Amino acid sequence: MNTEARIKNIIKELGLNNSSFAKKIGVSPTTIDGYTKGRRNSNGDLIISQPSFDAIYKICSIFHINAEYLLGLSNSMFNNNKNSLEDYNYSEVLDYLLENRNEIVEKEKEKLELTFDVLGTIYQKNKIEEVNNKVEELKGLIKNKNLE
Repeated sequence: MNTEARIKNIIKELGLNNSSFAKKIGVSPTTIDGYTKGRRNSNGDLIISQPSFDAIYKICSIFHINAEYLLGLSNSMFNNNKNSLEDYNYSEVLDYLLENRNEIVEKEKEKLELTFDVLGTIYQKNKIEEVNNKVEELKGLIKNKNLE
């Protein structure tokens, strides 16, 4: 399947027409027609335009289209890369958590163990510092007592 057919499929799958698709990516409807239908040159030959890098980027980023699909390297139209929790629906999140609960718990346990180790180290350093401060305080008291 060529780029022309892939763009037609994208527009159809999104439920748009060439004009609304063009508006969303910031090009003219004529440009989209050039990608999907072609134009006749001065000799009467049909020339199919190829989208620019900028147009491909906009199509992919605005509509979450897999760039490899658009370039003919994949048959998977939509990009499955979701960037934030808002990109997922409740059931997707719940399914993921249920399927991966053991791994998630193990990772969280490791994080907690590291946190406790760090807190323990900080606590020990603070205690040592407190003891050192008390020793210095006592040394000062002893010194003052000896001077009297």
